[in-house]
Amino acid sequence: MMKFALVGISNTLIDFFIYFLLTRTFLFWQKYYLGANFASFFVACTWSFFINKNWTFKNKEEKISSQYPKFFIVSVVGLIFTEGTLFLLVEYFDFYDLLAKIVAVIVVFFWNFSANKFWTFKNH
Repeated sequence: MMKFALVGISNTLIDFFIYFLLTRTFLFWQKYYLGANFASFFVACTWSFFINKNWTFKNKEEKISSQYPKFFIVSVVGLIFTEGTLFLLVEYFDFYDLLAKIVAVIVVFFWNFSANKFWTFKNH
């Protein structure tokens, strides 16, 4: 779980950097922050897949064509939780968007770890 957390930190930094860049540089993405969140998620998700596969779970199986879709499904479920949390906290509780994103990341961490360990990268 510690390696997953370290990868999660790097993944989160990538996600936040792209999100911050989009929402603080372009007026369009400031208004459509959920779209910016999706874009940053997609880049970070792909990074996370390869690092988790090779380092965290040391999965040597050459099943990228079946593992990446599973990883992506797990991540999309996490994204749904993230988007929902972000939307609720920003729109209904008047949170600052970056703080809301931090809360969402913490909420989704445990889902992502469990689903990837026991489904995506399960060694046979």
